Amino acid sequence: MAQDVVGATRATGKTSTRKLFVELDVELAESNPCPLCSLDESIVDVRHQLGQQICHLDAQMTDSYCECPHECTTVEHIETQVEPDCACPVFVKHGCVPQVTESDDSTVIIKSYLSDRELLTDLIGDLKAAVESVSVRRLKRVDTRDESNREKFVTLDLYELTDKQRQAITAAVAAGYYETPREVSLGDLAERIGISKSALSQRLKAAESKLVTSAFSRASINQ
Repeated sequence: MAQDVVGATRATGKTSTRKLFVELDVELAESNPCPLCSLDESIVDVRHQLGQQICHLDAQMTDSYCECPHECTTVEHIETQVEPDCACPVFVKHGCVPQVTESDDSTVIIKSYLSDRELLTDLIGDLKAAVESVSVRRLKRVDTRDESNREKFVTLDLYELTDKQRQAITAAVAAGYYETPREVSLGDLAERIGISKSALSQRLKAAESKLVTSAFSRASINQ
């Protein structure tokens, strides 16, 4: 009987392809900071589990002043009440798995995979309603499209862009503007964002220039 229940559960499970990887800077409300923000040690790894009312965190930390960091590692288990202005429940609402990787004062960095392009806009919109601010730090497209079945990566480090440039380039990548062939026109993309076609073109060119310059600078350093 138990096997039948397990089988039914597996048979009705839902699967979906994750097309985008996103890394977000999330500034939390001062009245409800993430408990990770209060830790003094350097965070090495975080394991996170969200229940209906309780958030469970296992934080592996190391003392940055220790001469042998691998010998100064501890794991703290933290349980906190889930509040309306918490960021992680927003990810769960949209069927995403949040991964908190870093914290600094009232800001946390959260990574996740998204199932489709429209979800990125919806997720950020709901996050903005729950927290102080949110911005895209990195965006990567990870779906497979070529005949060799290798993953196609488009990775953008958006930290140095302005808010408007970041919004434009994020929407462009999510909508497939940089795919070959393009999956959305400049005019349609501008309409989605709510700005003129010329304004979007200018923002994309400025963002692309910064990203290309930054990419070549990193390449020169690594050579």
